[in-house]
Amino acid sequence: MKKWFPVLLLLATAIVLLFLNLGQLGLTDPDEGSNAAVAREMVDSGDWTTPTLNGEPRFSAPPFVYWLMSAAYRVLGLSEMAARVPSAICMTALILLQYWFLTTTRGVFIALVGSLMLL
Repeated sequence: MKKWFPVLLLLATAIVLLFLNLGQLGLTDPDEGSNAAVAREMVDSGDWTTPTLNGEPRFSAPPFVYWLMSAAYRVLGLSEMAARVPSAICMTALILLQYWFLTTTRGVFIALVGSLMLL
C-alpha cells in the first residue's frame, strides 16, 4: 500500500481539483465556447472530418480535441461538463506520466512534489 499511496494521493487531489464542479461554470473563454460549438456541430452533422463553426470550416485547433469533445457529448450529453471532461482526463494522465517519469529519474519524493506542482 505504501508504494501506491503517492499515486492515490495524486488521483484524489486531481479528482478534487479538476473534476469536482467541472460543469458548474459556463463556458467563459471565447475559444472554449467556439471549440465546444465545433464539437457540437460535429455531433449534429455527423461529419467528423471537417470541423465547422456556424457552417464555416474551422482549422484553428487540432481535430483530435474536437473528436474527444464530441465523444464526450455522445456519452455524457450536451453540457459544459462534457466539453471539459476530455481536458481534465488528459491533465490527470499528464500528472501521472510526470510522476512516473520523475520516479524513475529522481525518486518518489521529487516525483510527488513535481506532480503536485504541475497539478
